Amino acid sequence: MSPGKRNHDLVGEDGDGDDSSSSVPGNQTAAKRPKKSKTKTINDLMELMITQNSETKEAIAAIKEQVSKIEENTVNINKSISDLRTEFESKVTDHHHRIDNLEMNLDLVSDKLNYQGKANDSLYIEVNKVNLILSGLQETTNETTEQLIEAVKKLFETSTGRKISIDHAFRFGSAIPKKIKVRFLSLNDRNATLSSGKNLPQDVFINEDLPPSIRKAHGMLRSKSRELRSLHETDVKVDWKNFTVASSTQRFKIINGLLTNMNLQGSSSSSVFKHPSQPSSQTSISGYSSTHQSTSSFLDRRK
Repeated sequence: MSPGKRNHDLVGEDGDGDDSSSSVPGNQTAAKRPKKSKTKTINDLMELMITQNSETKEAIAAIKEQVSKIEENTVNINKSISDLRTEFESKVTDHHHRIDNLEMNLDLVSDKLNYQGKANDSLYIEVNKVNLILSGLQETTNETTEQLIEAVKKLFETSTGRKISIDHAFRFGSAIPKKIKVRFLSLNDRNATLSSGKNLPQDVFINEDLPPSIRKAHGMLRSKSRELRSLHETDVKVDWKNFTVASSTQRFKIINGLLTNMNLQGSSSSSVFKHPSQPSSQTSISGYSSTHQSTSSFLDRRK
């Protein structure tokens, strides 16, 4: 084989000769195919984008519609809440007015009851102003009313040193011996007997015939005075008219039915037994309280 042919053959085999030139069209076709495939992909993407854009617009429109509905519902809910709040506040205000009216009416009823109670006390005192209550007189066996009146009359005439006229006397209560309610024929005899209480036997006591409310108040004052003395308080005094008991360091007063420490209440001077438009029930009776103040401290010491 000649060298020229051999080289030609080698060139042909290596693809650098005619064979290689004949393969150029094939190479050109292979190079065009990717371009054609790339063009389809872009179109597909554009179509996909257009489709997705349409779907996105529809989704955005649906979302906007939902948001609009939510906003509308929010406005309606806020309006309902506002209406409920306004209605609630109106009802609360109305209830406050009703409570204020009820409290006002309650105060009026309380004042009327308080006034009526004092009026009843005044009437009781007026009706029973010639009475006295005797305690500690022993009861005899099968005691009759006549025997009781006679024993009481003798006791009072001894203590007063004068003749005493008694209208009636009877025992009552559950204490032993039972208390005695004595009705005198004159207010002078009654006052003289009350003034001479210090001359009665040691275990016999005499008191005014007072209404239950005042008797209760006096009982509270007596208990407090005994308590103060047991605590070695000095200068213990009871003011029955003003419903106070005081020592050298403390002062108590009955207010609204309760014994109040006036050291903690300032200088209040109101009295549960005195109505602003009414005089004191005790001072409204002529001659009834003339001896009450002078004998009260003595009676308290004996009890």
